[in-house]
Amino acid sequence: MTADHLVLAGSCDSATTLPLIQARAVSVGDCLQSTEGRAPVIATRVVQSKGIRSLVTLAGNLVVVNGIVASPFAAQHRISEAWYSIHRLVYALLPSALSFKFLQQTSERFGELAASFL
Repeated sequence: MTADHLVLAGSCDSATTLPLIQARAVSVGDCLQSTEGRAPVIATRVVQSKGIRSLVTLAGNLVVVNGIVASPFAAQHRISEAWYSIHRLVYALLPSALSFKFLQQTSERFGELAASFL
């Protein structure tokens, strides 16, 4: 994930709901939502890389990576989720439509626009 990707993290108190926050805001002592409950953060690490990628699934919403529950998006989960809901609908109705150049270019422009807000 990037530092901007959103993860369910915050207080380790099980009475509070974990919000989606940017990975860069997670600190040692916070808890991340895992598939087995809340997992305390014991260390953080930053790795530099380039590129923009979003994992888009048919089920949508959140993904699990190495046991951690996260948003596949950075910065704006709800806006991105709404955008890709359109793609899921198109895929459900006509899977080959996602290979149309127009949709690919539109998705690239959306990614560039979303990245400009980071």
